[in-house]
Order: sequence, then C-alpha cells, then structure tokens
Amino acid sequence: MALDPALEREFDDFDSVIERRSTVYRRWTRREGMSIALFHVLSRLSHRDETGASPSELADDYLIPRQTMTGIVESLSRDGLVTVEPDPADGRRKLLRLSEAGHAYVERHLGRIHEQEVSAYLSLGEDERAQLGALMRKYVAALEGAVGAD
Repeated sequence: MALDPALEREFDDFDSVIERRSTVYRRWTRREGMSIALFHVLSRLSHRDETGASPSELADDYLIPRQTMTGIVESLSRDGLVTVEPDPADGRRKLLRLSEAGHAYVERHLGRIHEQEVSAYLSLGEDERAQLGALMRKYVAALEGAVGAD
C-alpha cells in the first residue's frame, strides 16, 4: 500500500518512537548484565505477588521461547529468587512468585528503573497520561484487529 509521503513520514516517526522505547530497555538491561527476557519476567513477577504467574503465561506475553523460559525459571529457582508452586486452580500448572531474596534482588536491580519509568510517566500531565493510555489502547486494538491477536 502506497502511503502519502507526509503520512509515511508521520508513521515512520511513530514507529521510531516505539523502537526507541524498546532500545532504552535493551541498553539498560545490557548495562545491568541481564537479558531483556529476565527483566520482563522479574518485572512482571514483582507486580504479581498475590497471583503469581505461570512460565507459559510469561513466555507467551513476552514472546520468550519455551526453552529460554525453562532456563530462566531454573536459574531463578536455583538462585533462590523465585518459588515454584502448583497452581491451586490447576495442579498441572506451576506458578512462580518472587521469594524474599527475589524481592530484594528486584529492589536492588530494578527499583531504580521502575522509579525512572514512573518519573518519566509523571512528566506528562494527568490529561496527557489519560490521553496517551487511551490512544495506545485504541492503536493496539486496531493493530490486533488488522494483524490478528493470539
């Protein structure tokens, strides 16, 4: 589909901004000596204390290959950073939760980036934050509708 040149520049700029956000996290994780997959897993688990998360859920959400996820879970478990428990709703599934040591690790290693994320988010006004959220949800829903969502 041929786009109007002005619309193409606009779309390229939008795409560039989205990619720059991803690059910020890739650079940060590289400096911290962790993979982007490990960052996502730890970050998600730090927000899911009550419910935990299954390895398959994490793999699907972040497009992490199952073999990579298995290695991450084994490493986190061996290092005492997560607990692995049967899911009370489905004993065949396992649920991961951060252990006390895992919470300390997240605070030490991810605490600063989370503070920086919140600071950047709060640099927007309340109306801007609401508008950004609404527009991103609308854009992602339209993209999922066009491309297909899993």
